[in-house]
Amino acid sequence: MAVPQNTSGEKMKETFLCLDVESSFFGLYEKLRSIVANDSRVYHSKNEFIRTNPHWVRDHIHEMKGYIYWQKEIRSFLDLILKNQNNKGFFYEIFAPFNSPIAGHLNFVGGDCRVLFPDLGYGLVRLEVEADIEYLIVEGVHRIWQATGDTKWLEKNLNHLEKGIKYCLSDPKRWDNKYKLMKRPRTIDTWDFINRPDTGINRRILPDDPMGIMHGDNSGLYAAMIQLSKMFEICGQERKSSFWKERAEELRGRANITLWNGKFYIHHLPLDNAFYGVDEREQLSLSNAYDINRGLPTHKMAVSILDEYQKLRDLLKGEYFAEWFSLYPPYPQFYTYSAGSYINGGIASFVAGELAHAAFQHGREEYAVDILKRIAKKINEDGTLYFLYTKDGKNQGGGPSGWGAASLIYALIEGLAGIDDQKCSYEKVKISPRWVSADEKYAHIKIVYGPSDNTLEYDFRWDKEAKIIYLKLYPGPKEVEWNILLPPNYSLEKVERNKKIIPFKLANVEKSKYTVIKNNVVPAKGEFLTLFLQETL
Repeated sequence: MAVPQNTSGEKMKETFLCLDVESSFFGLYEKLRSIVANDSRVYHSKNEFIRTNPHWVRDHIHEMKGYIYWQKEIRSFLDLILKNQNNKGFFYEIFAPFNSPIAGHLNFVGGDCRVLFPDLGYGLVRLEVEADIEYLIVEGVHRIWQATGDTKWLEKNLNHLEKGIKYCLSDPKRWDNKYKLMKRPRTIDTWDFINRPDTGINRRILPDDPMGIMHGDNSGLYAAMIQLSKMFEICGQERKSSFWKERAEELRGRANITLWNGKFYIHHLPLDNAFYGVDEREQLSLSNAYDINRGLPTHKMAVSILDEYQKLRDLLKGEYFAEWFSLYPPYPQFYTYSAGSYINGGIASFVAGELAHAAFQHGREEYAVDILKRIAKKINEDGTLYFLYTKDGKNQGGGPSGWGAASLIYALIEGLAGIDDQKCSYEKVKISPRWVSADEKYAHIKIVYGPSDNTLEYDFRWDKEAKIIYLKLYPGPKEVEWNILLPPNYSLEKVERNKKIIPFKLANVEKSKYTVIKNNVVPAKGEFLTLFLQETL
């Protein structure tokens, strides 16, 4: 199959997944890309240029899992947020032009949680109940660094990131001294409202608001501290790198002891006596999928979470079109939302993407492929992707569809295609092609970072009759580790690299078997791998 080309005849400098027309995923990436791109907004204010996806830091960073592969400008919004960091250490989250509908949020908080720029025509807002902004900013900066390779920009912003994480670990609004974990008002998972009559226009934290410890905040904080450690190491600050890694692992240990119910992470550990009509220890909430991808659970715990979702899929089949719940079981009523409506039990496309990504990483490839096939079928039926669905698969709205689409791009590129940038600019990569799990015979993958044009490109071909897997890696990476998923009931006779037999190891992830080829320095002309399969009993 030919590589897509532009009108000049040169190879396109953009990401694509070129698959057989019979593939269940043919054209899926292009549809998802269009949905994410549709959320892009550009604002001009005097000499400022600000691009967002669309208005909130949260949406902008979650959607970065998609637009990082084509968007040229990815810094301006975070630059604005970073330079306007509050003196206490927290970050604002909403960019609110005065003439836009989002401007109403400027009145949802007190003066200490907003900053206005009358001469520029906009304000910045921090909804006080939100606890996830500081760790998301760390994630966003890390992704921007990976895509641009700009270590000077990274180094300039490290103090801002560290100050934000220290705020999370110390401010009485955010930190619980008894459990030594991050806390928040009793919202639904990571959402921005509580069960209070005025919550629609009041997102402050009031003295009598019920509080709790939510697992997703602590997985986000853990991931941010690990990323902070890596970024300090990159910038040559070994002492700080070690400090943040140690703090991260201490937090992980406490969270996994305190918030685990034996099957998954509990929705809230209450810090008061408020009761909303359901046992929160048995509620499976959306951040469980994020927790896995952030590295909080052990492998065994991650598999347990994934298996809980599969049990729900099988148990509720016929009643619910999918098991990608925002919350299950939902509250009988939370604020104005009855059970199953909005984030109180709606079925979320972003949970589908996060679950698929997690399942690829933890030996549940069959489940990951099942999720992607079902969502691809749903997109084809509806002509688009929705943020939230009703139990029977109808559009429930409630947020940007690009958030869900980006999570599915994440699952396709890092999960199915298996591309893991272990530093930046694809200089050092781990590639884990998992195409056999989807019974794909051919794939040509080109992944390009939009801001820098740094590229990783490979071909995959599985010749079933000859019992051979071919892989071609194009020039670009300097160092690569291969983890190649083998078909079920097959092992390996030998592996050739550029027609020379090389050593390899086999590794099991649950029942899945991978061929591991480590620490390869990639020749300037790329490399060819040939895997000669042999059937096993």
